[in-house]
Amino acid sequence: TIPLCKGKGAAPIRQDFFAFTEPHVPSLNQTEQKIYEYVVQNIHTVKDKSIRTLSHECYVSTTTMIRFVRKLGFSGYSDFINLLRLTDFSAAAPQTPQWDSRNEYLTGYVDMIVQTLRIVSEDKLTRFHEYLARSPRIFLLSDEFCREAASYALRLFTTLGFLVFAPAEPYELRSAVRQITGDDLLMVLSCTGQEKGVINTMERILSEKRPTMVSITGLGSNVIQNTSDLNFYAFTSPAFYMGSDISSRAPMQAILEVLVYSWAARNQGGPQEIPTAPEGTDNSERV
Repeated sequence: TIPLCKGKGAAPIRQDFFAFTEPHVPSLNQTEQKIYEYVVQNIHTVKDKSIRTLSHECYVSTTTMIRFVRKLGFSGYSDFINLLRLTDFSAAAPQTPQWDSRNEYLTGYVDMIVQTLRIVSEDKLTRFHEYLARSPRIFLLSDEFCREAASYALRLFTTLGFLVFAPAEPYELRSAVRQITGDDLLMVLSCTGQEKGVINTMERILSEKRPTMVSITGLGSNVIQNTSDLNFYAFTSPAFYMGSDISSRAPMQAILEVLVYSWAARNQGGPQEIPTAPEGTDNSERV
């Protein structure tokens, strides 16, 4: 780990931007929370922006931006940018878990989930609840890596009383494109946000219908996130073992659980009226 110092003689701070800023996020006001979300979503490009450019893109003054970075624990904008660059550099390289370092693995695993849930704001939860309240059916799209998460989402939302579909086979996807309407909720799960098959189906749906679209993706600006009405982002660290991707799905599943639990708490046991299944759509739990 390469330490980053705030100045001559200063103690090094952690290389991970998210771990460093997490304790300070609760103290941010609404405007600062929006800046933080913008930075997290666009970390790959923000790391190279001047304070004037970033302030302009966030519709705030440079004075507000300086106050924002200091509230996150940085001594100035340069320190803020330097840690973003180190974090982005670290995230770019796939990692193999160090199985001999149990405490380090457990700490990193828990941090991913904590950081993911830390930025699920009340405003986003409220908007999601509003979408659920007016959406009689939920259609789930996922890439291959997120199939397990989609299957879990199907179980959770079906338990709440919603009619849920998780098309995966080509004939199921074609049926979903025909059957989905503007009154439905389209949920897209993708760690990269760039998976071509998911994007193609999503674009076919949106070109003909206008369902409300909610997505859960990894960090960084991506096609799926930019197309969504509402996006949640999951912190994940790429992990490979003997060429196979074994990155954790837990952060994405944690978001799904919070969405479901918060809805259940808000609607104490009131079951949803289940409409008739659209013709030709398989509502099985296989995805």
